[in-house]
Amino acid sequence: MEDRETKYLAAVFGVVIFVILLVIVLALINTSTAFNHVDYDVPTSTTTTTKHELNENDKISYNANLSEKDFLIAINNVIKGKISYSSVDLLDNDETKFIFIYSYLKNREDTDKVDSTLIQNYAMRIFRIKLDSNQISAYYSDDNYYYEIDNNIQYILKVTDIREKGDFTYIDVDILGYSEELIDSSITNYSNNLIIKTGTIIAQNIDGQLYLSSFTLENREDER
Repeated sequence: MEDRETKYLAAVFGVVIFVILLVIVLALINTSTAFNHVDYDVPTSTTTTTKHELNENDKISYNANLSEKDFLIAINNVIKGKISYSSVDLLDNDETKFIFIYSYLKNREDTDKVDSTLIQNYAMRIFRIKLDSNQISAYYSDDNYYYEIDNNIQYILKVTDIREKGDFTYIDVDILGYSEELIDSSITNYSNNLIIKTGTIIAQNIDGQLYLSSFTLENREDER
């Protein structure tokens, strides 16, 4: 008899616990639904984009940096054979970063040999990374790296906008065919017909220093 009463009380107790748990679960569901109601503002990222208005002098100053010969040769070697690309980061892997670094340093350093130490030093200075030696092994021989640089500048860059978002600076550019006239930094107005592509250079601010992060090509607006 006592066993029956004990089993009965245990069953009743179990039902009560289940009901309590069910009420708690339903309360949690209702609370979650309330948080997603239109009257509730779901917190979003506080990172906003700041666009800088560039005057004529600003554009000339940026264009002077973008027209610097060592940079132009390096960026042209990265673009080489890929000018038809769109929405693709041309610096998204260690091989293309290596091509940029090698082309850049060979026009700055008075050296016939480029060893691993020199490459990695420039990788840290420009991108703040260490290149994966496996990804650039095709360019390594006899303890040195070699890449056949094309010193012919086919494309030049002209700044159009500067934006900042968090630690990143976005430099929007027009990409034009090279000419002695257009390479002049003071030339900021030109026909849209001269624009081959547009692009965005992204640099990251780390400890007060800007490091190159990516370079993406885009089709002109009238071709999208």
